[in-house]
Amino acid sequence: MEKMIDLHLFYLLIIRKTHRDATPSKMYAFSSFTYLFAMLSSNYALEFVSYPMQVLGKSAKPVPVMLLGVLIARKRYPLKKYLYVLLIVFGVVLFMYKEPKQTTKATEDGEIYGIGEFLLFVSLVFDGLTGGIQDSIRDKHKVQAYHMMFAMNIWSCLWAFIGILATGELYGFIDFLQTYPDVISKIILLSLTGAVGQNFIFLTIEWFGPLTCSIVTTTRKFFTILCSIFIFGNPITIRQMFGTTHIYQPGWTLAGAGLKTPDELEKSQSQCIPTNTTWIQSNASQIQPEKNLVELDDGKQITYDYLIVAAGIQTRYDKIKGAIDALDNDPKHVVSIYSRKYVRNVYNTLNNFRGGEAIFTFPGTPIKCPGAPQKIMYLAEDLFRRNNIRDKTTVIYNTALPVIFGVKKYAAALMEVVKARNIQLNTRLNLVEVRANSKEAIFENLDQPGTMKTFKYDLLHIGAPMAPYEFLAKSPLADANGFVDVVKETLQHKKFPNIFAIGDCTNLPTSKTAAAIAGSNSILVRNLINLMDGKSDSVPKYDGYTSCPLVTGFGKCILAEFDFNGQPLETLPIDQGKELRLSYILKKDVMPSMYWNMLIKGTWNGPGTLRKMFHLGMTK
Repeated sequence: MEKMIDLHLFYLLIIRKTHRDATPSKMYAFSSFTYLFAMLSSNYALEFVSYPMQVLGKSAKPVPVMLLGVLIARKRYPLKKYLYVLLIVFGVVLFMYKEPKQTTKATEDGEIYGIGEFLLFVSLVFDGLTGGIQDSIRDKHKVQAYHMMFAMNIWSCLWAFIGILATGELYGFIDFLQTYPDVISKIILLSLTGAVGQNFIFLTIEWFGPLTCSIVTTTRKFFTILCSIFIFGNPITIRQMFGTTHIYQPGWTLAGAGLKTPDELEKSQSQCIPTNTTWIQSNASQIQPEKNLVELDDGKQITYDYLIVAAGIQTRYDKIKGAIDALDNDPKHVVSIYSRKYVRNVYNTLNNFRGGEAIFTFPGTPIKCPGAPQKIMYLAEDLFRRNNIRDKTTVIYNTALPVIFGVKKYAAALMEVVKARNIQLNTRLNLVEVRANSKEAIFENLDQPGTMKTFKYDLLHIGAPMAPYEFLAKSPLADANGFVDVVKETLQHKKFPNIFAIGDCTNLPTSKTAAAIAGSNSILVRNLINLMDGKSDSVPKYDGYTSCPLVTGFGKCILAEFDFNGQPLETLPIDQGKELRLSYILKKDVMPSMYWNMLIKGTWNGPGTLRKMFHLGMTK
């Protein structure tokens, strides 16, 4: 529930000698209704616009508060006050604005134009109505802060209770608390902090009026950012409003299941760049290794002595006919965790699913985190059970691979999970087309090229096809498949010795995961230093170590770790081929922290040392 009764108000009203509040109850009832409706519209707008867009829209709140204060409460403001309000709103909006990257239908953040913007407009109108009514109450009845606060909370609780009864969300809320009991303490803490904050809000309304209060709550966004800069040292640059974002992509599986929010997995790229580094904020468009030259997309050219390529790979939903159209226009039935734009829709779609054919796919291309398409499937299947619709749902996993997983030990464990949970597994099927209008997914049988099979779906999760970036694929650095051609043990390019590569852009015969980067980065660095210093010191060779935490449900995970040869290379002195809560905690809570605080800072080289300690030196 959005509002909770502030019990401390009884105490405040008793000990503070105040006159009797003569405000008609209907004014409080209407004011609390408009307040709740504004909040509901604003929150529901997040279904259609990004969070930054919502914040941007709500930054204009003082304008309708002022206008409707004039219309409802008959307020009169000097011309300069109108100018001040407009300047404040314009300043905050300008400061928080982020230039969107245009796509064919929406911005990169997943905004669907029209509906979300309309809901934000409705929210602003009701914000203005709330302010106008509160202004009228304040002027006509000389109400004091805690009387208004108490009455508004009582009516808000009543309206909210009626709403959750009418919509049936009360039972969903109870089920949610039973499923995630740890959030109860967070709700209580949020209620307490909200109650403390309300003291200042309603005192501001009593002493200065709703308009001043709305200006304060708008400008606090600006000062919050300033505090983060000057107190916590978070940097701000000229490009802040247009800057890039660094994303912990392994967490998108958790976000799809509601275990994390997408915003928790993001930081400004500027926070991830070392202070002694020159950050050139342009994309590479061409590499000319014969000239030791990189050309940027703005036309500039940069020469180098040594080059490390860490370009990653790109998602290519366009390789599936109709996929982008379905993801953009039918997010209630077609989703994907493999995009910053689309991952925001996944949990709501899974949680609101009410049964039918649920299909999860794995593409016929190399992809980053190959376990993710089935991880989100297991979490969705678990969620269906918790929502009591599993008996109404057929869960299907169609993979282009010939097996469920490439390492035999973990494949056997996953097959037991699939059988126990009645999941239909179909191998060698590659998704080639999505027909959103008829809700049909067309798959090609890779063992019989050209042979198609059609599946009807009520829910479709697309494991995105991926490919190297074009500037790399067309460069002399690439192999026949477009990946950087390196010696797998040293990460040094096979043809150009002053070039190294790491991560998803390489042709290393191992899974494309963050763990593979952790396991190979120290090898690359030591080889590069030797080359720069003209030394030939013996350097340990990269053994292909990578890890894939295969989350199989809420609180369960199989922690796969293996080498180039597909042999288990487990860190813990236990059988990691079993579903363990410890592995789940490592995946959900420990690994994200290690990523932000160690891996991207260059201090995490994989668990090799820990593995030898745990196994008393009896392992690689």
